[in-house]
Amino acid sequence: MEDEDSNDSIQCHSWSKKEIDILLERVIENKKLLEGKHGSLVTEANKRKKWKEIVAAINACGCGRTADTCKKERCVCQKHSAPYCACLKPYI
Repeated sequence: MEDEDSNDSIQCHSWSKKEIDILLERVIENKKLLEGKHGSLVTEANKRKKWKEIVAAINACGCGRTADTCKKERCVCQKHSAPYCACLKPYI
């Protein structure tokens, strides 16, 4: 049985600048949903659906990312790009 990361798509270990830009842009656009507390609009199903959309946008660049790898990379990016996120805060 194969796990989610061992599929037929291209597996890329390092993230390109374009992938990181897409990830951060989509996470910032959807911050209320992705990081919000559960309620009528913030459900696990809605969060999973949004992560699938984010992964699809990133995978359009050619690498086979999963929701789990995107979530991990988001944490890494947010730690290292605090000034970038801070400048976008007024738009969130």
